[in-house]
Amino acid sequence: MLTRLSACKDGHSLASLDALRGLAILLVLIAHFLPADAPYFREINLSGANLGVILFFFLSGFLMDRTFAGDARLFSYAIRRSFRILPMYWLSIALIFMLDGGWSVRDAIVNATFTTQIAHVTRMSGVYWTLYIEVLFYTLVPVLWWLGNRAIYCAPFAVILAFVVAGMAGLPLSDAPFYLVYCLAGMLFGRWHRKQISDAALLISMIAVIAGSSALPTVSPFLGFAPLIGAALLYAALRFPFRFTPLEFAGDVSYSWYLLHQIFGQMATGFLLAAGWNEWLAAFLGITAALALSIATFYWIEVPAINIGRRLIRRRTFAPRILSETVL
Repeated sequence: MLTRLSACKDGHSLASLDALRGLAILLVLIAHFLPADAPYFREINLSGANLGVILFFFLSGFLMDRTFAGDARLFSYAIRRSFRILPMYWLSIALIFMLDGGWSVRDAIVNATFTTQIAHVTRMSGVYWTLYIEVLFYTLVPVLWWLGNRAIYCAPFAVILAFVVAGMAGLPLSDAPFYLVYCLAGMLFGRWHRKQISDAALLISMIAVIAGSSALPTVSPFLGFAPLIGAALLYAALRFPFRFTPLEFAGDVSYSWYLLHQIFGQMATGFLLAAGWNEWLAAFLGITAALALSIATFYWIEVPAINIGRRLIRRRTFAPRILSETVL
């Protein structure tokens, strides 16, 4: 869901992570478009969707660690994150508002500002919950860096402990905030990749994450397999980098594809099903329609917004230097 990882300094070796993001979006799409009468529908739907989302969160954590390690200035960080996620997110809200007359202007504004829980307003798309986790994580990253290495390493354990305590106390708690632990685990992968923590430390943290995931009572004990597979895939991609262009391209457009597939993809699928088309063919064409629109929004919305953010950062970075040179 984030900008191309292979744009980093050691971009060639990290292109495999773009492919992982492509795999993640395909897993989510398969889960969301799989016909209900397919064999093992529930198992595939739950496992595929969770693995895809968890992969996204792992990669997000990894990228945030690299981003802050390269440039820890809050202005640069805020601009990068804002111009990366907000333009396409706001566009998706505008599209839902125009296509579905059941939403008010207030609903759109509350969704656009990530305040649905405070205002007691329903999120306009079922996929938005993951963006709330991302935004919460983005808020925590500077705080964790300010607190230091120990806080960063302990953060996943703290989330798991909070859920354990809440469960023992019988407190009602949504499962969604637990997914923050995968973003935090991704940060540890970043630190391990930069040799800031040892193999043993990374292994211990992943065991805790997998065990905590398996113990979530309201989902399934099999949820632990998703972070296990996701962590194994991320570890393998970092240790044995590879190139696979189709998946890398899917990774590039994954954010738009993720946001648009429930708007246009499912709309197209529903229209075809109503016209009597085969469920599998309708699902395939719905995914393809969403992909076509995602490619357009990636190049017309996402890339220009990212470039504007970069220019703002460069202007902020070089302006004081130019001024000092003029004074001198």
